Amino acid sequence: MDVLVTPDVLNRLAISSCSILNSGTKTPYVLFAFSKTNILFISSDKQSDFSKSVCAHLRTSTETIELPLVFETLVQTSSNHWIISFAYEFEKITFPLKDTWQYLLTIHQFQQLRKDVRVHITKNITEEIKIENMESELWIHGVGKKCALQNISFSGARLISTDNFELEGDDKLVLKFQFSSPSEIATVRAVVLRKKILQFDGISCIDIAVRFFDPVDLVLLSRLTQFFLSHPDVK
Repeated sequence: MDVLVTPDVLNRLAISSCSILNSGTKTPYVLFAFSKTNILFISSDKQSDFSKSVCAHLRTSTETIELPLVFETLVQTSSNHWIISFAYEFEKITFPLKDTWQYLLTIHQFQQLRKDVRVHITKNITEEIKIENMESELWIHGVGKKCALQNISFSGARLISTDNFELEGDDKLVLKFQFSSPSEIATVRAVVLRKKILQFDGISCIDIAVRFFDPVDLVLLSRLTQFFLSHPDVK
C-alpha cells in the first residue's frame, strides 16, 4: 500500500473522522492506508459482511465526502484488529482533499523512485529546500548533539560532528531538521550504519551514516519531493 496514514499524514489530509455506511448502518473506522486504487481501514471489531453498496464517509472541517467502495479483503492482525481493503475510484474524491490525496501519492512515488539519490547540502541547496542551515540536531541516549548535515536522501543521511561522542553501529537515534517558509521541523528516527573518525587540520571529527526508519517524517518527504520535482535531472 502506497501511503500509510500516520498522525502527520492524517493531519495533512485534515480528516477529522471517517465511517463506513454498509446496509444502512454507519460504523466508525480508522483510515489506515491508501493507494491510487485501494483504501484500507482498521477496526477492533470484525465486520462480518459488506454489501454491494458500501460507502465511506470522510469528514473534514468543511465537508463530508461520500466515497463509493467495493469490498476486497478482510485480514486479522496479531493484535486482534481487522484491516479491511476496498477498491475505490480516485476521481470520486472531491477538491480540496483530492489535491492533498494526490500530493501524498506523489511523495510516495518519488520516495520509491529516488530512494537512495543523495542531495549534497550546499549553500544553494539549503536555500532551495528552505532548510534553516547545514546544522541538524541529533539525539542519542537522551543526549542532544549538534551535527553538520553533509547529504540527505529519502532513505538516510550523512552527518559530521566535531564532538567525538560514544556511538556504535546499530545505535538508534533521532534527528531534527528545521525548515522555513513555512516554519516546520522534521523529526526522523534512524539507525547508525557507519561511524568513522576523520582528521581535519588536527581536529578530530566523526563521520556518521544513518538509515531512516519508515515511515519517514512527512515534512522531510515533502521538502525532498519538491526539490526533485524542480530538479528532475539530479542523479
